[in-house]
Amino acid sequence: MAGPLGVVLGMTFDVGRNRYFPTPPDLHLNKFDDGILMPTSCGGGRGKEKGIKLASHDETDGQPSRRRLRRGRTVLGNSARTKRRSEETKAHFSSLGYQATYWCYGGRITSLRNYTGGAYLATTAHGDVFVYHGQGEPRGISLCASELVGMHVDIARMIMIAIANGPEAHLHCFRRDPDLLDHLFLQQSDLDLPQSDVFCMSSGDGVCSLGGIKSLTSLYYIDRLHTSKRDLPSDALALHHSSPDLVFAGLRSSSVLLEDLRAQSRIPNVVASTAEGRAVIGVKRLKDSAVPWGLVVSAMDDQLLLFDVRFGKSPLIRFKDHRNNFQSSLGLTTSSDDEIVVAAGSDCRIRAWSTVTGDRIVTGDEDQRADDPLSVVFPHIVQAIEGREDFGLDVAVDAEIRRYAFR
Repeated sequence: MAGPLGVVLGMTFDVGRNRYFPTPPDLHLNKFDDGILMPTSCGGGRGKEKGIKLASHDETDGQPSRRRLRRGRTVLGNSARTKRRSEETKAHFSSLGYQATYWCYGGRITSLRNYTGGAYLATTAHGDVFVYHGQGEPRGISLCASELVGMHVDIARMIMIAIANGPEAHLHCFRRDPDLLDHLFLQQSDLDLPQSDVFCMSSGDGVCSLGGIKSLTSLYYIDRLHTSKRDLPSDALALHHSSPDLVFAGLRSSSVLLEDLRAQSRIPNVVASTAEGRAVIGVKRLKDSAVPWGLVVSAMDDQLLLFDVRFGKSPLIRFKDHRNNFQSSLGLTTSSDDEIVVAAGSDCRIRAWSTVTGDRIVTGDEDQRADDPLSVVFPHIVQAIEGREDFGLDVAVDAEIRRYAFR
């Protein structure tokens, strides 16, 4: 029966309550299902109507209702869907094969970022930046003699910032003039950067954060170049910007902090901790569509964990077979939907797991030495991994970038 507003798409009018309610999913399947009855007034007022439970014909005969059967099919469907997606993921990695190698002659690669069209940007330990536009050959630019921790590119504002490590940590900020697009202008500024080691870097919209010795330094550049520094209880070895204002910091002391850059707090906000006090070397906040409140934490002593940041005392999942014999620079990334985590190990291999089930993705016998990225034994430790928009992988090994794509 239509209500006073007529037929409203997705809504059902309740005569007894004189209100519109969202149409249950079962009603979309069969609007004339005998197992679903509208509640009616029984002369006892609205309060009694809330307690009414109407049974279907199937339930009165001692059989499970159609609603329960549908619910059972839904659960089985979700299980089957998860299994099917697991098989699709396995087939996806099995179909990845070696495509090409790009050399960065400036030394060991320290960071790698991918962009659309197969482009990438890499920094090296000898102060060089290598840019690849997806075609032709990569181009190298020498900025300084110090190790580059990483580089931030703000395409909308036409700004590039490279962070250099060393006894006197500094930055290189390049701005492109809209009227002279072929030229980059270096902006010099005396900033209060940490005069000590910079261990890691992460960036968001309008901000770059640097992890140092018991400190977190945020660099802002939209209006003017300036920094903001806050003290931490331990060295920050890993950072991840989940938003411009929120930073997850993995500490040498085994804790993971959530820092709100908009406010100073004297009490550390610990959201996760690793076992036996092992140092955290990688953090990645997952999308809520994959794992609500999920946080991947990589730590020394073979620990790769998935936490719910609301309940960080113990992990949701411990990913098995991860290898890390106290290495501080190992690649860690996730798929575009954050349902797959890919991590490099100290045994010169990379492995992948499902963040939904925790199962490891194995493409075949590791002893077969196939050319898919999950079966290869690399000549050196993989220090960076990046997933591309075409679902391929770029793997940074020492001074080379190995590209894997569909065969």
